[in-house]
Amino acid sequence: MGQRSRIEGAQDAIELLLEEHRKLQTMFEDYDRLASQEGVEDDKGRLSAQACAELALCLQIEDQGFYPAARAALGDHDLFDEAADAHQGAGDLMRQLECMEPDDRRYDAQVKLLGELALRHFGIERDEMFPQAKSAGLDLDGVARQMRALRGELLAEMRLAEAPSVEDGMRAAKHASHNGGESASGARK
Repeated sequence: MGQRSRIEGAQDAIELLLEEHRKLQTMFEDYDRLASQEGVEDDKGRLSAQACAELALCLQIEDQGFYPAARAALGDHDLFDEAADAHQGAGDLMRQLECMEPDDRRYDAQVKLLGELALRHFGIERDEMFPQAKSAGLDLDGVARQMRALRGELLAEMRLAEAPSVEDGMRAAKHASHNGGESASGARK
């Protein structure tokens, strides 16, 4: 057996989400390093906006792509209620950040709290939800195809050609957070 190709199309749903989680972890770690420096408010603002946009997209893809399929395979499970609470908490923190400026004395703490919440949530998914979904026989390749298509739709609806850039960050995060986790197709543009 050869090593599986790492191109996006070859990833199953869990691999795709784990890659998103690693990317977000790196962004929050990078932000922590920036927060310890003076005079980098613009850089902090851009990076936090990009992290919020990526996180909002990731949470929508989980809500609309992975979770429905996993719930169908696993049945009603407390893990989905915990995930919904984590997603709501992250959305609340992102909305608070929208109303703040990077030089606000609480800004760094809010971004740090958002990162901690996201990483704790990702750990629960990685350690509990993903193994259960695998053992339940979930069609991870089929779900991955749906998730990639959903990501493309969400990016198109946000008028982004690719993953959010630093410059596109808050627009995408606002779109996702104001949309309440629903598909963006019914949202005003």
